[in-house]
Amino acid sequence: MKKILYAFCCLLLTQELYAQNYLATHNLIRTQVASSIFKQRPGTTIPADNKCITADEARSWLYLDESTLPTNGRMPWYQELKPCNNVYVLNTIESLNVYTACGSYIYDVGYNVDLRDNCARSKIKNNSFWAGDTTVCGVNICTSASPSSIQLNAKSARLLSTTANTGDTTPMVTSRIATNGLMAAAAWVAPAGPMNRCGIKSLTPDEQWTTMTIKRTLTHAGTYYIGVGADNYFRVSVDNQLVAKYEGLDQAAFELWHIVPVTLTAGDHYFTIGYSNHSSASGLGVEMYDNTAAQLRAATSYSTLNLIFSTADFRGSNVSLCY
Repeated sequence: MKKILYAFCCLLLTQELYAQNYLATHNLIRTQVASSIFKQRPGTTIPADNKCITADEARSWLYLDESTLPTNGRMPWYQELKPCNNVYVLNTIESLNVYTACGSYIYDVGYNVDLRDNCARSKIKNNSFWAGDTTVCGVNICTSASPSSIQLNAKSARLLSTTANTGDTTPMVTSRIATNGLMAAAAWVAPAGPMNRCGIKSLTPDEQWTTMTIKRTLTHAGTYYIGVGADNYFRVSVDNQLVAKYEGLDQAAFELWHIVPVTLTAGDHYFTIGYSNHSSASGLGVEMYDNTAAQLRAATSYSTLNLIFSTADFRGSNVSLCY
């Protein structure tokens, strides 16, 4: 009898646990938007019916922590619809001459996704399109910079920009660069390199992670490349699979542009990118290229690249950033 009662209790418990995972209807979501449980994206309409919400609908209609949504085509459980009401306008990063100061590196196939002190990579040489101000590179390649070097180079090289009223959109920039502990003002051109070109930033508090998910439909299978840099830490996942991270407090996260290969099938894929700042200036840059490694090395402008997405596309957008 005890065994029967035990089995019966286990069955009830199991059913209760499964009952907690249920599909959410459009009408339920509408009700919870009205109750401020979820925040609806502007310009969207949630149907007044009892059809279940799909993952793509959830991404399109609601501000959510998209990292928990399924990417295999199934409908999301209600518990996977995690509200994210921290909605910010993404801004252009503050341009710094230390961003990509040490150049861009392409990682070898089979690389370790933890990119800190990872030497399975090779530099794109003699190509200014892929480099920032190389005179302020403060990283010993394959090793991390010292804390004192971090403070000297990274945070004192902030650039102050103004735009001349001439119809020219190129910023006129004055930089203040630390040299032997002294600050010297000098005329400067707009900082170069991928991270300055595409970087974004949010108002998320320091030491908190912000994330966003980008959906792209790929027309063919093959090896693609994702370039990334952040001040200070970053993570990149494809279809919930981590493909790159840098979580060490040193300059290599942003003085290098890290380009990693990812092999993908044709069809829909979800790219979740995130960053966290330690203090002062912050930002994240991510781009995805449909090019070979040789084509990347030869590229001297975006006109010679097949760009799948860039974080520059999201500047000025309202984005659900969860932390």
